[in-house]
Amino acid sequence: MTQQTPETPLTRRERRAAARRGEQWPAGRLSPRRGWRSPVLVVSVAALAVGVALIAVTALSTGRRPAASPITIPSGPGAGLVRPSTELPLNLADGRVLGRADAPATLEIWSDFQCPACGQLVREVEPRLFADYVIPGYLTIVYRDRAFLGAESVDAAVAARCADEQGKFWQYHDYLFFNQQGENAGAFARERFLAMADAVGLARDAFEACLDSGPPRQAAIAETSEGERVGVVTTPTLSIDGQLLPGAPASPEQYRALGDVLRRSIELGGGSLPPSPSTP
Repeated sequence: MTQQTPETPLTRRERRAAARRGEQWPAGRLSPRRGWRSPVLVVSVAALAVGVALIAVTALSTGRRPAASPITIPSGPGAGLVRPSTELPLNLADGRVLGRADAPATLEIWSDFQCPACGQLVREVEPRLFADYVIPGYLTIVYRDRAFLGAESVDAAVAARCADEQGKFWQYHDYLFFNQQGENAGAFARERFLAMADAVGLARDAFEACLDSGPPRQAAIAETSEGERVGVVTTPTLSIDGQLLPGAPASPEQYRALGDVLRRSIELGGGSLPPSPSTP
């Protein structure tokens, strides 16, 4: 893979801010260096700011501080958890790889389990990638850790690797992304990891032993460092033939632009071109 580095090194604060907002592509065009802020995101942030202001005014008028929303700690298999709605092509799963072994193109997804834009990619974009490219045999998807938003990011990466040891990485991967609840606020506490393990049918004792072992944590940290070394400064970042594409496609035009890149990679890999991407 061709290594890429950012022109100007980013500070830790800048990297965390970039990861939170999930930089995206201009409609109809892909850029490995420049991100794009969706107008919908700007409006949403503005609406959120107004809502926070109203809550603060109400709290001041009543003399009470608004109560923080508690994190639900499950008490049984699947309790308090959102069940993923994505239908995974599990017959094509091999560890952290999803796709046919002879697929002509490979897409690496650098991701953080706490990253909201990464969750959006999993919930809204990956199902279309599965249908358009993975299941027909054109594309293989590889998950990569870029766990840099805090301790719970690393813990979640470790838990997913422990699920992989029992052959259920992708099921656990989806449970993590469908159950995001803020950043480093307890959503990825040990109790929730155990509840997710129960929900996907992992052997509890083996899973807990893995969580407490060193190698999965060391591997997650090492891969996160590798991502920084090759130039991944925001999550998600898609890597195709060494080209880094920051952000998740958030519109039909951006998805078609990603499709153009994938089709070129498929052609270079000697595969026949797939039909045009499906309509949302």
